[in-house]
Amino acid sequence: LGIKWAKVAYGYFKDFGLPNIPGDDKEKVEAFLKKAEPIFSSLAKTTETLLNPAMKDGQIGLVLDGKITSKQWSPMMPKSKKELPMLELGLFFGLADSEKFTKAISEYREGINKLIKAGAELDPSGMVGGFKIPAPATKEIAGAKSYYYPIPDLGVVDNRLQPGAVVGKDFSAVTLSFEHAERLLKKSPLGSAAAKLAGTNKNASGFLLYDNTELLKFLSAWIGFGLDQMPPGLDEALGIRSQVKTVLDVLGTCKGIASITYEEDGITVSRTVNIWKDLE
Repeated sequence: LGIKWAKVAYGYFKDFGLPNIPGDDKEKVEAFLKKAEPIFSSLAKTTETLLNPAMKDGQIGLVLDGKITSKQWSPMMPKSKKELPMLELGLFFGLADSEKFTKAISEYREGINKLIKAGAELDPSGMVGGFKIPAPATKEIAGAKSYYYPIPDLGVVDNRLQPGAVVGKDFSAVTLSFEHAERLLKKSPLGSAAAKLAGTNKNASGFLLYDNTELLKFLSAWIGFGLDQMPPGLDEALGIRSQVKTVLDVLGTCKGIASITYEEDGITVSRTVNIWKDLE
């Protein structure tokens, strides 16, 4: 579908956009398109023969976690009395063929570099022609391979924060740290009470799990760190910590939410479970 609409957009550009480009620039654009068209065709073939078959499983998911911690994520911030969790964002895709997926990504990088080289004549400064996407560094993680571009150690942020893409047998994930990637690669049962009540034994077409207790633990750590930076005597005068604790306690009455969508006897069924607990 993406290839189809890309072809349509390109056709519109050639029919309506190109004729309106001034003379000298038009010649440069036409020269670029002459070089670029076979590259686009090659990238389209890569999508059809490698990427689509590799991802025919069709699953996609988003994970937010916060298990990696530090008392000082950057030298530019005060050191915390307690461990501060970092928000870990992970985007993952189900794979039917990890080798085809890896090859497709490599061919995309090569194709983009060819397009950059072809478009160098459109840049009078010469900066574009000198740019090239290098091959990423690799690292073995839990039986899978992670691809990443090393961040220079400038002492600005904790070096455990290293974005990368890990490719396993059944899925690929983009994460902000190797630790998060390793956790995602390990199979582990869901311990959430809400998830168990929702019925995770179904062949789900969609699933959502929200753990409010863990989110509040994350927020509490950072809120506490922020309150520690208050001027002396301010909390005693206004009772800010006490008020914040009351708000967090009230928000904590929600323990979690789980939702699952599955097909049963030809009917699409969605089931959602909310767990709440009164203040003690």
